[in-house]
Amino acid sequence: MKRLLTFVAMTVAVLSAQAYKKVSLDINVNGTQRNMIVYTPNTSTENLPLMLVTHGMNQDPEYQFGADKMYELIDTAKFVISYLRGIDKSWDMGDGGKDKNFVLKAIDEMSARYGIDTNRVYWSGFSMGSMFMYAVMGSMTDKIAAFAPCSGMMGDPSGSIRKKVNIIHCHAYGDDVVVYDQFNIRANVTRIANNLGYTNYTKRTNYRTKNGTSWFSGDREQWKNEEGNEIVLYSFNVDFHNPIAENSYEIWNFCKRYSLDPGVPTVKLESPASEQTFTSVDTIDIKAVAKDADGYIANIYLYIDGKLTQTQTFAGRSEDLTYTLEYRWVRPSVSTHTVKVIAEDDEGKKKELSKSVTIGKPAPMVLVGADPEDKSFDLPATMSAFRFTFDWRVRLSKVNSYMTCGEDTVTLTATADLPAEVSEDLSRDLVLKAPDGHRFKDGEWKLFLKNVTDERGVRAQSMLFKYTFGITEVDPEMPNPKSEAEKCKVGFHRAYKRGSALIDQTEDERYVVADMLREPLKSLLDEYKDFASTSPSKYQTAIDTLTHATDTLETRVHNLDSLFVVADSAYYLLDLYKDDPTVSASDIYSKLKKATDTYMKPDKLKTYAGIMKSISTILSYIKRFNSTVAVESLRATGTQGGTESVIYDLSGKAADADYHGIIIINGKKYLRR
Repeated sequence: MKRLLTFVAMTVAVLSAQAYKKVSLDINVNGTQRNMIVYTPNTSTENLPLMLVTHGMNQDPEYQFGADKMYELIDTAKFVISYLRGIDKSWDMGDGGKDKNFVLKAIDEMSARYGIDTNRVYWSGFSMGSMFMYAVMGSMTDKIAAFAPCSGMMGDPSGSIRKKVNIIHCHAYGDDVVVYDQFNIRANVTRIANNLGYTNYTKRTNYRTKNGTSWFSGDREQWKNEEGNEIVLYSFNVDFHNPIAENSYEIWNFCKRYSLDPGVPTVKLESPASEQTFTSVDTIDIKAVAKDADGYIANIYLYIDGKLTQTQTFAGRSEDLTYTLEYRWVRPSVSTHTVKVIAEDDEGKKKELSKSVTIGKPAPMVLVGADPEDKSFDLPATMSAFRFTFDWRVRLSKVNSYMTCGEDTVTLTATADLPAEVSEDLSRDLVLKAPDGHRFKDGEWKLFLKNVTDERGVRAQSMLFKYTFGITEVDPEMPNPKSEAEKCKVGFHRAYKRGSALIDQTEDERYVVADMLREPLKSLLDEYKDFASTSPSKYQTAIDTLTHATDTLETRVHNLDSLFVVADSAYYLLDLYKDDPTVSASDIYSKLKKATDTYMKPDKLKTYAGIMKSISTILSYIKRFNSTVAVESLRATGTQGGTESVIYDLSGKAADADYHGIIIINGKKYLRR
């Protein structure tokens, strides 16, 4: 049983959490953007009461609704609540200040957006939010049906309140911020009641809110007048200064009994619904329903953007006490429109309700499929038809389509291949045909598809397709490509083959320092392994990409090969003299070895600049070594100018006898100065 109760409780909690909607709204108040957090029931909001809430100083709506939890009442009590956000977490206390205008604009905005009952607008506040309320209360009695200040009052507000008003003030005896006696809470509330002539006084002690379930008690004092207006002071026994959820029940139960004019009729817009979206090709059905509790509805007026559009007149009381106006709004313009209805009863009392309706541009039709689309064909070729499919049915008789290639133009005929028994001009499938027997010449043809209008009257943007008529099956090994297709495919094959060969050439571990350039080329070769296309531009992109990557790696390989020649010369000299203690123990020998070992390390060879630095550094030490040691040995051979010697520069090309490069004598390499 305990598990069952737990499950039921969890289910109720989930349903409760889904019983209202929360939204953050920004509105413009005299050029300043203001914000409020709005809670609405999931059901219709039209003709529901509105509760405004102003938070305390250095607080915000999030703190307020987290503490007072008044929004939790809206599902069962059926009202809308708006937590207003003060600038810099405070309120302008002036009666003519910016925050009073914010409150007034908030009421108008909630009426326009949610259709709230403007005769039943209530205002609750905490701490500074209550002080602000008292500051402007005297000039707000024609907008607010009941006020509910909590834990806030400054000075004597009674002099500014001249009209009949309904107030419930909640205040803790032990409030440690707005101290009860220091701020004369009871004296000021009593003074307001006496000033307005509320003479019927009662008091209840040990009073508890929330149907007696609250954990704290207090005193509830009440002042009433003969017309039924009421002022209540609820002083409760706690020792802190916070919004309290239990007081929210007390506040709502007080406020809900009051209306600025109970005899005013009610009206709501059953359609269009607030969440509906429309476009300029839609037809919108407007339906307004009005009621009157003490008589009947005489007229319902419909205004669109301030212009009287329709009037519905009634002769007397209906059996079900409801009165309806219906209007069909055909093809509204793209804009945000104001739809307003006014219900007028038999006593001349009126109730007004406005709603904003945004009309957007219709979504353009979508091309679902095209066959063929941007394709190449072998010549000779005769196309039977081009086929297109749209998400909306299009009017075949309006389609304008033709193909061009240079100065040649071919007009296409639009059909739908409809069965013989189908005669309507609308189809999702569009077939474009060239004249019977027409043969396309070699070249790129452009197909223009214009004036495609769907059944809604929405015209699609002009469409362009490209078709290449030429050679598509090409031998990549052909020696002399001529046509564009041949050049593309043969050029790609050659670029791919060159890149592959370079990758194979650089498999030697000596080229590991070029991996940062080998890897991109290898990735491209993998990517283009099975590449095939009928698009010349795609082939050209592939050729350019492969060529660039191959050229980059090839340059690096050439630089490394030059370095390897220089390094081999250095290592040859070191090996040649390693057994000669006079040379191998010399300072120049050790420096040559150190320089060669250091500048052949991979971290020195990551960039072009690094490789060039290694070449120049090792060369400089070779020259120094050669000038002091090697030249004597070369002279001793007596074969520098012999027929068996060949001189090469550092790139491996043959050089003249005066070139200071590498000399090969009897099959061995020497550095020539």
